[in-house]
Amino acid sequence: IDDKIDSPNSKRHPAFWPVNVDTDGEYTVELRRWPREVDTAIHADVPAGEKVYGRPVFRTTPGTGFPAARARLSIGEQHVTKAVKENDTGVTFLVKLAKGSQRLSASFIDTKGRSLDAFYVYVTKAD
Repeated sequence: IDDKIDSPNSKRHPAFWPVNVDTDGEYTVELRRWPREVDTAIHADVPAGEKVYGRPVFRTTPGTGFPAARARLSIGEQHVTKAVKENDTGVTFLVKLAKGSQRLSASFIDTKGRSLDAFYVYVTKAD
């Protein structure tokens, strides 16, 4: 995972997803290190997957958690952060979005200022 962590003075631009908002409104945006179906804390490691019918699964190596202290979300002109607790599996933001194209980037930051892009982001209309 070290090759995916950026130092505080990194020149790399954060990864982003282009998103198209269908309707104006409030949306929840959940940032996660692991997918929902794994249900594991951001800080926690994940063991390698089990073999299925004697064959290796897609994820054959263990996953490494990240010691996040804060979560950061940028979407459009909005830039917000929230604290991450040790057992948090995800961090959820409530944001107002206008219809149209947006650029979403999300990351976790540790106490040393290093950052790791969020691997999973779930966006849901709040209404």
